[in-house]
Amino acid sequence: MNRRRLLQVSLAVSAADGLRSTCRFARRAARVRRIGAGRLVLEVLSPTTRDFDSIRKLEEYKTIAGLEYILFVEPNETSIAIWSRADAVAWSEARVFGLETKVDLPKLGIALEMSAIYEGVEFPPAPRLFAVDEPR
Repeated sequence: MNRRRLLQVSLAVSAADGLRSTCRFARRAARVRRIGAGRLVLEVLSPTTRDFDSIRKLEEYKTIAGLEYILFVEPNETSIAIWSRADAVAWSEARVFGLETKVDLPKLGIALEMSAIYEGVEFPPAPRLFAVDEPR
């Protein structure tokens, strides 16, 4: 699986749909705020930082004024968690699965094709309880 390719494709799709994409890493909300007033954060989850990204960073991202969507892209399966701002305080979560679906972002007036986001991505084999040749 090529995580860098997934990130590049995701940002390219966003740019093609009229969004300005900025790829920077920030560890604190204050640093994120200095990056700019974006309306969408797209985070490709990593096995080594997944808990930090999906829990701690999520809470920091939610404090950014003007941010409408937070997307967490799974690198090992076709699944994206979409956090959407309902109002100044409340957020809601939805999940999109499968290559034939779209990530609808109505507040931005766009829909991202899952097949385009995951184009060229090779998925690792799913973990198994038993080895394929091992008797049960």
